[in-house]
Amino acid sequence: MRQCLFTLLLLVLGLPGVLTLACSPTPDTHPCVPDCEGMECGDDGCGGSCGGCGPTEECVSPGRCQCAPVCGRQECGLDSVCGVSCGDCSNFYSEPMCCVDVGGDFKVCLKIDPGYACGNQDKTCGQSCVGQLDSACAPDHACLSGADVYCSHPCVTNADCNDCQAEDPDTTFQCAVIGGGDSYCIAANDDTCTASSHCDAGEACSPYIDETGDALQGYCVSGGTLTAGAECDEDDDQCLGMCIDDHCSEVCETDGDCPEQNTCMSVSFCKTLEGTGDCATCTEAFPDIKMCIWYPLGTQPAGAPCASGAIHADAGDCIAGLTCLDFDLADPPCATIEDCTPLIPGSWNAGCVPGACGVPSHCAASFCSSRCDLAGACQPGFVPIDPSGECYCAPSP
Repeated sequence: MRQCLFTLLLLVLGLPGVLTLACSPTPDTHPCVPDCEGMECGDDGCGGSCGGCGPTEECVSPGRCQCAPVCGRQECGLDSVCGVSCGDCSNFYSEPMCCVDVGGDFKVCLKIDPGYACGNQDKTCGQSCVGQLDSACAPDHACLSGADVYCSHPCVTNADCNDCQAEDPDTTFQCAVIGGGDSYCIAANDDTCTASSHCDAGEACSPYIDETGDALQGYCVSGGTLTAGAECDEDDDQCLGMCIDDHCSEVCETDGDCPEQNTCMSVSFCKTLEGTGDCATCTEAFPDIKMCIWYPLGTQPAGAPCASGAIHADAGDCIAGLTCLDFDLADPPCATIEDCTPLIPGSWNAGCVPGACGVPSHCAASFCSSRCDLAGACQPGFVPIDPSGECYCAPSP
């Protein structure tokens, strides 16, 4: 509503009168009144605020500050800020599961054996985790299964295992490579071996870090139930020995120590790893140890290129009895295959592999190869080579 004032101005000097109209706002007779009664936060109803909440709180209806849960990477358990649930394992899985803190504020649902209750995650290295599995072990520990079932933690040298203590006070622990290439503290075993034939029934020859901490040595162990060559999951202890490239593997001396479709090859295990994910690189490795390695069967004959990672990835696999040998030169870089000719014999199927993870494109080669005969000789058109102390037949230059 507006109030208008009429002003009549009468001018003299013969000029006509002028009528002007001036209007001004009428004062609001119903102003907005903020309403914050019983409120800690939120809108006061007039475009203003009734207050704010603390840094770990959120404003919820009707104007109350409430702790804001932070679950992050937790799929279960209580959050660390408010103590509210981030999920219940029983709601997601039909088999017995427990919420386990695996370190780094990462809580996940992990299985336990039927008939057991969840553990308290208070068991340390060497203590039994039978039935309760990882739920029994302290954060940053894992439940390992073998002849015994006990909690363990990662290690680099044998000295890292000095804190481990089993029920038998005479048991000592040493740092060993387990499935997937990780190193954990394992109950020490004096039964050294170079092949599973040296072990008792139900045992396999598996690589452990030796007493010096600088090399690997085969020891007779009883882990899972799967023998060399069987398909396995590197995140599960299914093999009598260990899991490599999704197949069980064991220490060996010759091909005769390995089952069909396996070859006894020198394998390198990393001692010091830098970086994470696919771009992690090994800066220090243990001396090679021979392991039974499963190989896929294909159609590529001796001397033909074969698939080995990014090297001739589309070439396919070798026929039965042949091994795919690869040679990878990270330096110097290349742009075309011609750049690799002075570095790698052309008969070895040289190629310029695209760079990745900071490594430039570089020269590499691969070919299907047979073993040398007992006299160290090869069939015509091939010459003996000795990669990692083993005699193979390479295409003649």
